[in-house]
Amino acid sequence: MSSKNKGTEDFKKNALNRFTLGEYKVSSKANRVGMLVEGPSVKAYYEDMPAHQSVQRGTIQVKRDGTPIILLNDHYTLGSYPQLGTIASYHLTKLGQKTSRY
Repeated sequence: MSSKNKGTEDFKKNALNRFTLGEYKVSSKANRVGMLVEGPSVKAYYEDMPAHQSVQRGTIQVKRDGTPIILLNDHYTLGSYPQLGTIASYHLTKLGQKTSRY
C-alpha cells in the first residue's frame, strides 16, 4: 500500500496502524465504482480538507463514519473523502473478484 496520496496527513498514526493491521471483509455494497469494506472504522480529520482531490483506481478513501472505500474500475475522477493510500494495481484484480462472502 502506498501512502503518497494527498490526504494521508488527515489521519493520526494510530488510525493508519489500525487500518493496516485490521481485518476487513467485502460488504454487500460493492460494484464497479467502488467497494465498501467492513471492519474497524478509521477516523480522519475533516477540517481544512480540500473540496476535491484527484483519485485513481485502487485509492482507499474513508467516509465520515469511518468506513473505508476502495475505488475500482469505473471510479469517478475526483473524490471528497480523505485518502489512506492506494492499493497496487496488481492486487486489484484479485480484490475485484471478492464477494461479500469474504
